[in-house]
Amino acid sequence: MVVLYIGLGLSEEGLKNYKESEKYYKKAVDFLERQRDSLTQTQRKNFFEGKVEGFSRLAPYEGLVRIYHYLNRDSEGLLYGESTKARLFSEEIARKYEGSDCRLPEEISVKERTLINKIASIYKQLEEAYKNDNKDKIKELQTLLIPLKAEEEKFISQLRHDYPEYASIMYPRPLKPEDIKLNAGEAIIEYEVTDRETIAWLIKKGKIVKTVSIPVTEKNLTEVVKEYRSTFEDVKDVSALGKFKPQTGKKLYDLLLKPLVSEIKDEKIIIIPDKILGILPFEALVYDMPSNVKLVQGKFGPCPEGIKYAGDRYNISYYQSASSLTMMRTLNKGKAVKGLFAIGDPVFNDSDDRLKGTAVKPPKYGFLALQGPGQGMTEFQRLPQTGELLAGVSAIFPGEITSLTGTDATLTGIQSKNLADYRYLLFATHGILDNDIPYIKEPALVLCLVNNTGDDDGFLTMSRVMDMKMGADVAVLSACKTGLGKNVSGEGTMGMGRAFQYAGVKNVLMSLWSVETVSTNMMIEKYFECLKPGKTNREALKEARAYIRKEGYEHPFYWAPFILVGD
Repeated sequence: MVVLYIGLGLSEEGLKNYKESEKYYKKAVDFLERQRDSLTQTQRKNFFEGKVEGFSRLAPYEGLVRIYHYLNRDSEGLLYGESTKARLFSEEIARKYEGSDCRLPEEISVKERTLINKIASIYKQLEEAYKNDNKDKIKELQTLLIPLKAEEEKFISQLRHDYPEYASIMYPRPLKPEDIKLNAGEAIIEYEVTDRETIAWLIKKGKIVKTVSIPVTEKNLTEVVKEYRSTFEDVKDVSALGKFKPQTGKKLYDLLLKPLVSEIKDEKIIIIPDKILGILPFEALVYDMPSNVKLVQGKFGPCPEGIKYAGDRYNISYYQSASSLTMMRTLNKGKAVKGLFAIGDPVFNDSDDRLKGTAVKPPKYGFLALQGPGQGMTEFQRLPQTGELLAGVSAIFPGEITSLTGTDATLTGIQSKNLADYRYLLFATHGILDNDIPYIKEPALVLCLVNNTGDDDGFLTMSRVMDMKMGADVAVLSACKTGLGKNVSGEGTMGMGRAFQYAGVKNVLMSLWSVETVSTNMMIEKYFECLKPGKTNREALKEARAYIRKEGYEHPFYWAPFILVGD
């Protein structure tokens, strides 16, 4: 049935019969939402990844986003765009807070139960009617359902206003613009990448200020983003930085930001990316450049001259969805009081000089290696500079830092601490992605790999982070590629950043490619130096980037990999 609805929706859209297309897409979405609601939380994880006889389950949602834009009903389109972003993330956060002391007055609770039971009864009858192909009964029940769903929507909207914590926990659903919890002086730019075009919304003060259709297919957009990132990935020698193409950065700026930023005054921008845009640092997009770009030799490699980047002009951070942003701001109110907890310079192999004269217990898995660029196995190399970073940060937080290094930088050591007490977290070590190591099937941070005891295998995995309780204002993940992970349709990038936010961290600073150690250390130290006297995370990151650029690290390879997810 859902295949028929999607096919008819696409056909009518192609014929520009948008009202008819809307009808079929909505039927497909209703069917998929009922199907998804019947699944367990684990089964929902890859729901939107699947296809139905060749059609993506995201197709009707993306179709409605396009249709509502053509019909000048962008607020409704945003609702379906939000339906395809971080759904599971929002639901898991809601589950985390279930059983808290959020309660409704009895009369409202009774109204809620009555409404839920009525709708559930009709859905049950509908399922039976579909099984029996009873078209008259289906039509009758669908007619009864329309006013009940409208009443439910109105009821939940009122709950969001009067009892926001309860509504966030019990109804973790996509939000309308007026329900998004934006602070004064903030604006959201949210993207929906579809196979035919990309739709982008600019939201300020509870309203959609502007919506644009970006005329680029998903395939072409993916190619351009990958082309731009290619200069920054797997840099083995600084001479490779000369391959940087600011023209590609300007093309992306003109496509993604230029149509919307005319409405931006002094607002801070929160980017809600989609699909390939989740690994694009918008700060590194080029908003102005000379007609003839000259490449000059800088202190740390070649760099184009006279380039102005979006990060020079705008204050940018990121979030997975507007709905999860609202939920985090509504529910995550804890305040940690201690200073900084830091991990750095772990022992990775038995040849480490720090092990001389001590008995060495072999690693749990028998070898210490990751998949190299040619898929050969390469040993984890020591990161002595991360120890230097911890020493530098210790000087910023004298007497306020708990740090674990060497053979103390273990999973057991982390688990022995109450991380919920710390205001700042710093993890300076190797990061790995899904299947970089055959026996680790998810993103992880690499800890001490020798002399471990019990269940300590030396990896702080994404799932282990999610099982922890944290309350930090920010977690800095200074390892390589900590902002990457598996891209799951309807969820976005499932990586370490999301895990730390789920654990209770308000903001995460993470990397989008393999970083250069010296410039990274300088930037992270400056970042913490700015945070200490009370500057915001955004201000601190902006100053830290400016600082290393003045020191000669002008190429975006050095200053652009770290993005701030959160406020």
